Amino acid sequence: MFSDLRVHVLHPVSFANELRSWLQEIDRRRSDTMATSISVEKLCKDKKSVVAENQKIKVISQPQSVCATYSLPAMLFAGGEAQLAELYRRAKNEVNKLFGQQKLQQRIHHHTRIKVLYKSNQSLSLSLNKQIV
Repeated sequence: MFSDLRVHVLHPVSFANELRSWLQEIDRRRSDTMATSISVEKLCKDKKSVVAENQKIKVISQPQSVCATYSLPAMLFAGGEAQLAELYRRAKNEVNKLFGQQKLQQRIHHHTRIKVLYKSNQSLSLSLNKQIV
């Protein structure tokens, strides 16, 4: 009846070594998990600051019609009405064009930054999942 049971007895020194290696592995994984969680927290803060910065940029880059503050009829005078109207139209188009270019550049920069942060977040998430498993 007891002949089927095989007892595997470790030597006390080898058992202590095995236990020590397990504890070292646990400590190493804990430290890796802590480092990863700190990195994730930092990325979350960075993402929040990027979102806040994007909101500021949206508010700042709203094309506020500078030319609209000066009404065209008040600026018109006898003799040069057509020329003045053409200058006003050109200036207004140029201002709108410049605001559009600035907004596009800011959107490209923001998109690039978000892409980099997203990829970093994914790699950290993968490494965290590997650490947990």
